[in-house]
Amino acid sequence: MDFYKEMQTYQPTYYLEILEMQEILKANAKESATEEKDYKEVIANNFMQTLSPWGASRWEKILKITSPTTELNERISLIISKLRGLQKLSSTRIKEIAKSYKNGNIEVLFEDSTIIIKYTDVAGVPPNFSDFQNVIEQLKPAHLDVSFVFVYLWWDKFDSYNYEWDKWDSLDLTFDEWELYLV
Repeated sequence: MDFYKEMQTYQPTYYLEILEMQEILKANAKESATEEKDYKEVIANNFMQTLSPWGASRWEKILKITSPTTELNERISLIISKLRGLQKLSSTRIKEIAKSYKNGNIEVLFEDSTIIIKYTDVAGVPPNFSDFQNVIEQLKPAHLDVSFVFVYLWWDKFDSYNYEWDKWDSLDLTFDEWELYLV
């Protein structure tokens, strides 16, 4: 849009011949063009598909995201995932989060003011447990506590195998491996 020509149509015709009025009009037109560009950019930064680098920085600050990535697309993906994570925390949602990690089959119970998360498909602590724990800590409401339950070899289970010591010894397990052993 040519603001200078547009603004000329609003002036009396005798102003067209006055040099000072034309210079004032040119300065106002230039400022109006800058304002329109800035306005469009601010509007565009309200939508993830048209986010600019400074808009992404603003969202990262709001959501408290500290990301080492500099790629705008990756930053936008992280912002979107964080916004999706702001939903109500439910057992279904916790299970969906857990499934994105290795050995993520879990059972979730809500008792009193505690979320109890029990791993069901792996003995011991899963290798990526700290990442999962951090995500849950960030998403859960502050008034709820989280308790994690892990499966280990109980003595009753050990007895149910009916192995003799030679059979256990032939497995050549370390104590930690033996403690996690499940058949």
